Amino acid sequence: MPKIKVTDNKGLVQETGTGVDIESKFKKSVSYDVTDLTANTTLSRGGVYTFTATATITGTLPAASTVPGSLWVFRTVTHDQSHCLTGSGLDEAPGAIGGDGKLFCMNPTGVSGTMHAGATDAQANPKTSGGELKLSASAGCAVSLMCDGFQYHALSASGTLTFVDTAAN
Repeated sequence: MPKIKVTDNKGLVQETGTGVDIESKFKKSVSYDVTDLTANTTLSRGGVYTFTATATITGTLPAASTVPGSLWVFRTVTHDQSHCLTGSGLDEAPGAIGGDGKLFCMNPTGVSGTMHAGATDAQANPKTSGGELKLSASAGCAVSLMCDGFQYHALSASGTLTFVDTAAN
């Protein structure tokens, strides 16, 4: 039986001998299609989403317990409206450290308010959370979220994000 060898330079090579040698690094990459949100939408999986409508759009994310580990990117393409993200329900574990019962959070202290990506001392350590997350009405406003199975955590942002308390959370 011939020996099979996999290398970065030659790819799959058949040699004299037996067995399989892998001399290559395994790579895993993930790519997402960009989905335009042009109307109120209930989302079901992580991905890259853009807001392109001139009317305010609400994107409803699924219950966090159904999408742990998922990554979400939202970007405002038009500058006409402030778009909103909300959730299907609060899945935070009782007594969890993180968002004090909020679906979206920026860091563990859970104080409502506005987080600006960038620059001043007051903005350097934002302490924000809420049941809704609003993106400012400016082209290029964006947020990257990661779901831990209980909440959606804002990892990075550009523009102004406003975390809003809701009746549900």
